Amino acid sequence: MEPCIANVHLHLVSVKFPANDDIGGWTVWSLEFAISVFVVACPCGIGLAAPTALFVGIGIAEKYGILPRGGGEAFGAQVDVVVFDKTGTLTEGGAPRITDTTFVIPECQLIAIQIASGFG
Repeated sequence: MEPCIANVHLHLVSVKFPANDDIGGWTVWSLEFAISVFVVACPCGIGLAAPTALFVGIGIAEKYGILPRGGGEAFGAQVDVVVFDKTGTLTEGGAPRITDTTFVIPECQLIAIQIASGFG
């Protein structure tokens, strides 16, 4: 699965990126799209998420005329809330597991589906 995603990522960068010469617009959009596809599809995407967040934050700061010298300013900002960890590998330290379930159909229908599928 990952080689397929890597090929999609390389296609997006190599085809869409040179198509536009000016800064911003479709060029930036294609890079953001390619990076987001790679981060979401790859289970090790958290390794790319922190540098990506720093680059995006620095890019937004530059739009407002702020040019930070390094990453210390980003880390020094007192962040109140950070929400991430799609798979639970950071908070749980291992393989993800189901902790809560919610039935969206009545339980009697769920039992009938389990019996019909052979899992009941």
